[in-house]
Amino acid sequence: MSLDSRDWPTMDVAVRMNGVKLSIDPEDGYIRHIDDRCNLRLEVTGNESNVPFLVNRERDDKPVSLCDVLFGFREVRVRQSKEGHYKTDSRWNNVKLLSLDYSLAPVVFTVAVVSQKGDLFVTCDKRLAFGVDSDKQVWTYTADWRSLASKVSMLTGGRRVVKVEREIPVFCAWGEAGYTSWWDSSSGVGSVWILHENEKIEVSVYWAEIKRPGRRAYLVPGEAVSYEGVRAKRNPSGRSSSYKLELTGVSVVQ
Repeated sequence: MSLDSRDWPTMDVAVRMNGVKLSIDPEDGYIRHIDDRCNLRLEVTGNESNVPFLVNRERDDKPVSLCDVLFGFREVRVRQSKEGHYKTDSRWNNVKLLSLDYSLAPVVFTVAVVSQKGDLFVTCDKRLAFGVDSDKQVWTYTADWRSLASKVSMLTGGRRVVKVEREIPVFCAWGEAGYTSWWDSSSGVGSVWILHENEKIEVSVYWAEIKRPGRRAYLVPGEAVSYEGVRAKRNPSGRSSSYKLELTGVSVVQ
């Protein structure tokens, strides 16, 4: 599978199961259904024309490092969920690359092998590498600020690093609606801005609560959504989170 467009760096993606290369649907990244434990390997190869830098995490308890390489791989862990489905571990199912998008903004591309109710997909997300939040604090998507800024400087030929400010969306006055802030396909979670008790807040959303056409559940940053309710966060992904509330019954507003 080759990912190459105006918004993405040129890279080839392959998934192997027990050593055998699997076919990937170019439309939605679907691979196949799994009903048992298996050995999966994700391979991502970059292109020298855009010189992406692999953002690699060898172990979950070690800091993220930036490596000057054009080939990255990940031995993807598969485990059984409480519902009996086999799924990939979000800490070990992805490869990250640092590059520039078409507007020369520094971005991190995350290529992952994800599972939803036993169905395997290859996904690719793009997020700004760093920016400024509403409290004017600098945030980074991954790695430490100095190493990230140094790599970006190399990619831009010494151009000054620009920090992009995140914007709170302007809300329309109709029904129970929200606007997607960000989405992480590797873990199947994201956040949505909503009006809750007359206050604009960010709340969490999990893929299993999303209804949309197609085989995979996901959201797109900036996408408008409707929802049925708000509840205390249950954290089914198992990852630490600062969000206290989550949405239920989420649908994309067409």
